[in-house]
Amino acid sequence: MPELNFRNGYFYGVCLICVVLFIFAVVSLGDTIVDIIYPHQYIEPEFYLKKELRYEKDYPELSKEELKEMIKEKNEERRIREEYNRKRRIILSLTKSILLLLLVIPIYLFHWNKIEGKL
Repeated sequence: MPELNFRNGYFYGVCLICVVLFIFAVVSLGDTIVDIIYPHQYIEPEFYLKKELRYEKDYPELSKEELKEMIKEKNEERRIREEYNRKRRIILSLTKSILLLLLVIPIYLFHWNKIEGKL
């Protein structure tokens, strides 16, 4: 085992931090993969339900059928927007996790090889 001095302590510290970051990146990657396979189920927020009830007051000139059609269109727009946001969040999370893994592994290997005296 190499002797313990400030230089090796620094390298051990960097290796420890890299291992912790590696664990966080793997957990984040696993969480994102689970989110891809089993997406969150959509639950209608109370705010939107109340808003739909106000449409009758806000648009008194519209018939019931026109109101239903307008609500249906707005719900579809909201669903499309939420799906886009979900995909964007997944892509960002995957990118962060993969980049962190790609950064941490070489840094760890470099510092560990310095400790072992191979570099």
